[in-house]
Amino acid sequence: LQAPPLMPPVTYGAEGEPESQYKEDESWDACKALASLPKEHWLVEHLCKVPSLWQQLTNEPHNIKSLAREVLRKIFETYVHITQVHSPDVVSPKHAIMEVFFSILEPLKDRCSHDFLRALSVDSDRYNVDIVSGLIRYDLVKVSDLDTTLETWMDCTYRQPSSYALNQPALDFAVSLLTRLILRQRICLPTDWARSIQALASEANRAKRTSISIQEAHLVNNITKFLEEVQAVTYTERVIHTVPHLLAKRAEEEDAMMAVGELPDTEETRRAIRTLFQEWRASEQQPPHALNRATRDQALQNRLDSAGYTKSFLTMEFFLRVCCACAVETLLTDETQYEEGADRFEVIDSFTNLVVFFIKVAADKAKVLRVALDAIRKEMFLDVEQKKERFDQRSFFRMFLNLLTDITLPEDSNVQFAMLSTYCATFHACNPIRIPDFSFAWLELISNKNFMPKLLKQKNQRGWLSFKQLLVQLLHFLEPYLRRVQMTDSTRLLYKGTLRTLLVLLHDFPEFLCEYHFAFCDIIPTPCVQIRNLILSAFPRNMRLPDPFMANLKVDQLPDIRREPVILSGYMTTVLQNNLKHDIDGYLRTRDTRHLTAIPGKLELPKYQGLQLDTMYNIPLMNAMVLYVGVASPTEGEELTDQQRADNPAREIFLHLASKLDYEGRYLLLAAIANHLRYPNTHTWYFSCMILFLFAEAEKEVIKEQITRVLLERLIVHRPHPWGLLITFIELIKNSRYDFWSHAFVRIAPEVEKLFQSVAYTCLGSMGPMDGDFAAHHQHMAAQQQAQQQAQQQAQHQAQQQDQQRGNGHAYGHGMQ
Repeated sequence: LQAPPLMPPVTYGAEGEPESQYKEDESWDACKALASLPKEHWLVEHLCKVPSLWQQLTNEPHNIKSLAREVLRKIFETYVHITQVHSPDVVSPKHAIMEVFFSILEPLKDRCSHDFLRALSVDSDRYNVDIVSGLIRYDLVKVSDLDTTLETWMDCTYRQPSSYALNQPALDFAVSLLTRLILRQRICLPTDWARSIQALASEANRAKRTSISIQEAHLVNNITKFLEEVQAVTYTERVIHTVPHLLAKRAEEEDAMMAVGELPDTEETRRAIRTLFQEWRASEQQPPHALNRATRDQALQNRLDSAGYTKSFLTMEFFLRVCCACAVETLLTDETQYEEGADRFEVIDSFTNLVVFFIKVAADKAKVLRVALDAIRKEMFLDVEQKKERFDQRSFFRMFLNLLTDITLPEDSNVQFAMLSTYCATFHACNPIRIPDFSFAWLELISNKNFMPKLLKQKNQRGWLSFKQLLVQLLHFLEPYLRRVQMTDSTRLLYKGTLRTLLVLLHDFPEFLCEYHFAFCDIIPTPCVQIRNLILSAFPRNMRLPDPFMANLKVDQLPDIRREPVILSGYMTTVLQNNLKHDIDGYLRTRDTRHLTAIPGKLELPKYQGLQLDTMYNIPLMNAMVLYVGVASPTEGEELTDQQRADNPAREIFLHLASKLDYEGRYLLLAAIANHLRYPNTHTWYFSCMILFLFAEAEKEVIKEQITRVLLERLIVHRPHPWGLLITFIELIKNSRYDFWSHAFVRIAPEVEKLFQSVAYTCLGSMGPMDGDFAAHHQHMAAQQQAQQQAQQQAQHQAQQQDQQRGNGHAYGHGMQ
C-alpha cells in the first residue's frame, strides 16, 4: 500500500450524527476506504480469495495456527514501524495495512480466538487500543473472554508498583478501549462489558475514599465521565464494520441495481441521449410566453420513462453523464462563435436546469442530487485525465454553482442536511489535492453563501466536521508553498482567498475556529504566522474579552479562566504513535527517568520523511504531546503561579525537552505551547504560566531567546493578535522576576532593539511608565519625535505665508511641486 486509499467522506448515522465524531479512530476510515475500492482492484480480488485459501489448510491445524500467529505479529510490527504522517486526503497507511491483516485473519475467528487472546498477555502489547479494538471489531477475540481478562488486569494484584492506589495503565486502557467500542464505534453494547464497567466503578469509588496522587485524581475524573456517558447510551443494535462485511454489502447493493437493468453503452444510445438534450436546450432558449413548461416537462418525463433513463439510479447517472459531456463539448466548440455580450454558458445552464427538473420530480431528492453530482464529478475527472493542462474549470464550476443557487433546500432539516452532505462529499472528492486545476473554482464553491453558512448553521453542529475536512484539505494543499515561501501569482491569489474565507469564519462562526484550532495548527506551516494568528484569535461570541492592556489585570481571577475549552480533534489518537503515551504516563506516574529520556527520540521522523517535509520532527505528534501533557495536569497552572508544588512532573517534561532538543525541535515545542495562548480558558492560563516558567528556569540563554522569538514573531504581524499571546508577552516584559531587558539578545543589534522598543511601547504605553534605561531611552525618542513634528509644522506655516504673498498662480505651482 505505497499509495493509500483516498480518505472517504464523512458519513452520518440514522440520527444524523457523524459515525466517527472527532476522527478518534483512523482504522474506521481505513476500513471504509478499503471497502470502497472498485471490485476490479487487485487488493479486493485477493481479499475475496482469502477464505478459500484458509479452507485449503483445513487438515493442517498446526500450520493454520502458525500462520495466524505470524500475521498477528505483522500487525504489531506494522503498528510500531509504519509512520503515521500522511496527507489528509488519504487514510493512514498504518491503519490501512492493519485492516488488511485483520481481514486476512477474520475467517479464523472461531478457531484461533483463544490464541489471539493469549498473545495479549505480553505487557508491552497488552494496552494497545488500536490493535485490541481491531481484534474485537473483527470478532477475532470474544468480547466475553476479554471482558473477564480486562477485569483481571484492573485487579489490585497487577499493580506495579504496589504503592500506588490504582493500576493506572490498565484503568486508562480500559476507559480508552470501551469509549471507542461503545461510545464511538458502537460495535458493542454496555451489557457486553458488564464486568469491566463494574470494575471501573468499583475502582473509582474506592479511590475517592483514599489518598491519591494528582494524576490518579485526573484518571478518576475520566472514569466518572465515561460511566455517566455509558449510562446515557440508548442504542440497542451493534454496528458491524469490517472490510469483508462492507465489501459483501456493497456487492449485494450493486447486484440489486444491476437486476433492474442498465443502459447499453453504445454509440446509438449516446446519440439518442444527445439528441434529447439538444431538444431540451432548444426549449430552454424559447421565451416564456411561447412555451407551456408544464406540458414540456410532462412530455419529457414520458420520454425518459419510455426510454428507460429513469428506471434506476445507474441508468439515471449514465444519462446525466452523457448530457454533461455533451454540454461541456458544446461550450468549448461554440465558444469562439458567440457574439460579444452573449451568454456563453447557456448550454451549461440548460444542463443544470435539466438536473433541477430531475430533482423536482423525484421522491428522494437527496439521492437524485447525489446521482447528479456523481455524474458531474466523474465527467470532470475524465476531462482532467484526457485534457491535462488544457482542462478548463469554468464549465464545471458553473454547473456546481448553478446547482447551489437554483436548488431550493427543503424546510425539513434532515433532508436539508442530507443534501448539504451530498455537496460536501462531492467537494471532498474533487479537492485541490486531487484536482489542482480546479482549485480556484473549488475554493469559491466551498465558501459560497449558499453552502458554507447553511452547512455550519445546521443544528447540533453536525455540519462542522464535514467543513473542517474541506478546510484541512485546502490548508494542506497550500502547505508546501507556504512552508518554502515559494509564492507564484496563482498561489498568492489562492492564499488571499483562503485568508478571506477564514476572516468570514472568524466573524460569523468563531466557535468553529475555536473548537477545531488544533487540527488547523497541525497543518499550517511554521512561516505562516498571520493565518495562524487569525485562527487562534477566535473566541466565543458570548464572551467579552478583558482588555489585555488594562492596568493591574488579574488574569487568574477572571471567571472564564477556569473554564476548559472544547477541542474537537483526535489528539489522543495521535499521541499513541510510537508508544509515546506510554512513556508520558510512565513518567507522570513513576518519575522513572528512562521514560523521560525516551520522549525526544520518539518525536523525530524517519530520515526519508524528514527530507520530504523539510523537518526532522513529527509536528502533529509534537503538538499532541504538548496538549496531552498539559491536559494531564488537572491543577491547570495553579502550581506554576503559587510555586507551592515543586514536584510537578509535567513541568519537568517540558523543561527536559527544552534543554535536550536541538534548535529546531525546541522552536517547534515552544510554538506548540504558544498555539494554546488564545481566549481566557484553562489551557491559555496553564500554557501561559508554563512558557513564563521555562523563561525563568531555563539555564541556557538560547532557550530564553527562542521563547522571545516565538512570542515576538506573532506580535509584529498585522492584527488580530490572540488575547493569551498579548497577556503573556506583557507579563514577560513587565514583571521584574523575568529581568527581560537585561538579556543580551534584546540589544544584540540596533534594529532588534528598536523592534523591542516599538512592541513594548505598543503593549505598555497605556500601563504607566517603564523601568530602567529603556524607559529613559523611550522618553528621549518621544521628545525628539515631538520636536521634529513642531519644526515641520512651523516650516509649513511659513511656506503658506510666502505663497499668499507671491500670488495664487505661483502658490498653485509651488503646491504641485
